[in-house]
Amino acid sequence: LVFMFGSRACCWCQGNNKADISTNAPQLATSSLEPALADNMEINVEEAMHDVTVTKELEHDRYGLDIDDATNSTYLLVLKVKEGLFDDWNERQASSKTKVLPGDRIIEVNGVNGNPLSMFRVLASSTSVRLKIARSAPTF
Repeated sequence: LVFMFGSRACCWCQGNNKADISTNAPQLATSSLEPALADNMEINVEEAMHDVTVTKELEHDRYGLDIDDATNSTYLLVLKVKEGLFDDWNERQASSKTKVLPGDRIIEVNGVNGNPLSMFRVLASSTSVRLKIARSAPTF
């Protein structure tokens, strides 16, 4: 699994390709992500909300998301959707309104909300996830 978290990237696998979120996980490396992207995004009433549920059916299935913890916020920010279960989800959606897209905010993972670290841990350790996604309305 590869997740972006904060301004750090973490990527590790153990023998069964499941993410290890224990204290034995390797140190996170610093990257040069643009912090202003997340700082300017606030949840407001003019946004679309939708739920997404995916399940790992095989041990080697991957979610395929790069995420950021949107420092000092209550959500996880989707930076990139890569090959994996969420990309497969997107291909099955008739409308972009129900896809998972860069810039979307994950505001809940399997009922856990309000704490990005807790949501990240649930996402990294679960074989089935139900995400509540928030997307701001476009501004012109």
